This record gives sequence, structure tokens and C-alpha cells, in this order.
Amino acid sequence: MHWDINELNMKYNQLLKLYNKENKPLIKSVIHDDMCTINIMRSLYYPGIDLCDEYINNPKRDIPYEIRKNFSDLVLTFSEYAQLQIPNKPKENVLIEDYNKLLLDFLNNYYPVITDLYKKLVLEKRIELNNKKSFAIEYNGQCIYNVTLNEFFLYSRYNNKMFSSHFLPHELGHAYQALTFPSIEDIVNKNMSFFIEVYSTYIEMLFIKYLKDIGYNDQAEYMEKRFWKHYIKMSEYQIMFFFNQEAFMNADSLDILLSTGLSNIFYEDYLKTNSHKMLNEFNDLFKNNNDQRIIKEYSLKKILDSPQKAIKRVI
Repeated sequence: MHWDINELNMKYNQLLKLYNKENKPLIKSVIHDDMCTINIMRSLYYPGIDLCDEYINNPKRDIPYEIRKNFSDLVLTFSEYAQLQIPNKPKENVLIEDYNKLLLDFLNNYYPVITDLYKKLVLEKRIELNNKKSFAIEYNGQCIYNVTLNEFFLYSRYNNKMFSSHFLPHELGHAYQALTFPSIEDIVNKNMSFFIEVYSTYIEMLFIKYLKDIGYNDQAEYMEKRFWKHYIKMSEYQIMFFFNQEAFMNADSLDILLSTGLSNIFYEDYLKTNSHKMLNEFNDLFKNNNDQRIIKEYSLKKILDSPQKAIKRVI
């Protein structure tokens, strides 16, 4: 699966025309950032392409009051996680013969509401599976939203093997959740939330369970350990940042820590009930409320304590 480079070129030219015609500074800045994004995507095919130095609309996120109020508790909790060690035994990285078939089987049997979206994105060449390393695209997966054109593109650093297979389900979760938002403004605003990773992380956890269920138990267990090892790394980073920046939390890792904790609450419930009820209830709340309300609804302490159960389970 790859993006259509000719289509990306046409979209860039389309945005350039809109940019040159636009007089309103705010809208012009949004178009500028979308052009930057398209160029980052095109850089996979044209390594020498000019990239933007920076995005214009890159607002800083405010740490919710409930989190700022409980700084000491957060530091203590993350310090405990940072001291944990998860054994990291490499398992055989199994070659996947038909990734599309694997994903469809997972979606149809575990989370069918996303199936049609996945098929649509494949048909329209909105998914790029590419193990090529690019300094412009630094993540293992990305859900890229073009605000001006109101379109989604997904990227996964997939290498035809098992250990990279869960990146795309995660990004599909982002795309599907965004489609449930009432407006473009809601999509943009929700990207600032510290719980933006909850829905997608849940889908990723579900996919790893699916791999266990179809017989890839060793590989899935290793992926689970690697997942929680990353959580511990984020805890370590948060603690170092806290003490080096005069008691300030880092927003970029804080959203992963909070989102993962809440995702795990929903996933533990799924293991007991075989139902996505809690996730669906969260999504309804997420669409219409801010982070403060979510923290109040689910309890900051429960969100922070939740990973302990998972880490004990996978060790």
C-alpha cells in the first residue's frame, strides 16, 4: 500500500493556489501548515524536496488544573514506573504473507465499525506502508489530517514482519475517531487533548490480543512487553523533564502516559466483558467535553494506577 505521488503533487498545487488567493492571516497560516505536511509526505519519494522550517499554528497545550494540582502524586507514580524493568527477550519476527488479509480479519472479528473506513482508505491510496527511514517522518506511524482539504492520510513504518504490524491499527483508530467529531474545528481542537491517544491505543491493544488469539502468542507477548517498556521509558523521560525544568510536566510524553492509563482501564474491562462499551462511552464524552471533565469522570488516580496491573500481567 502506498500513497499516490501524482495525487500528492496535485494536492500541493491545489493548496498553493488557495494560499496565494487567501487574504485572511489565520486561514492562510492553516493552508501553509497543510502544504508543509504534504511536502513531508512527498519527501518519502523526493528526498531533496524543500521542507518548512516550522509550522505556524503550533500552539502550546495547557496542563489541566487537576494534573497541575497533583504534580507530586504524578512524580511519585512515574518514579515508581521508571524503576521497573521488563524482560526483553527477542522472539522470531514472523514474516506476514498477506497483511491486508490479516487486518481485515482483525477488523471484521474484533472491531468491525472500522472495516469500511479501512477499505476506503486502501481504495483511495491514502495509506503508505514504508519501512524507509525519513528524518521528516519520525514516528513509526502517523495519522495525517489535512485541515484545508478535510482529508486523512495514514503512514506506517511496516516492514512485512509481525513486530511492525500494530502501527497501522493504531493510526486507523485515530482516523475513525476523528470522523465521529461534528466539525473540522473539533478535530483540530481535540488534537490538543491529553487523551487523544486513548481510542487508538485501545485498538492497538486489541490487535495484539488478536495476534495471540490466532496463534502468534510468543510474538504478541513480546510486542506487549515492548509496548509497556515504551511506557516506562516515557515515565523516565517525564521524571527527568520534571526535575530539569523546575517542576514542569512535558506535554508530549504526558499525553501518552495519561492516554495509555485510560486505554488500559477500557481494555481490562473488555477482557472481562468482551464489550467495547466503556470505550464507546468515553468517545461520546471525549467529543463533547474537555480534559478536566474526563479526569473527573474516570479519576486521575485510577488512570495513573491502571498500568500497574498490565505491567504485572505481561512480566
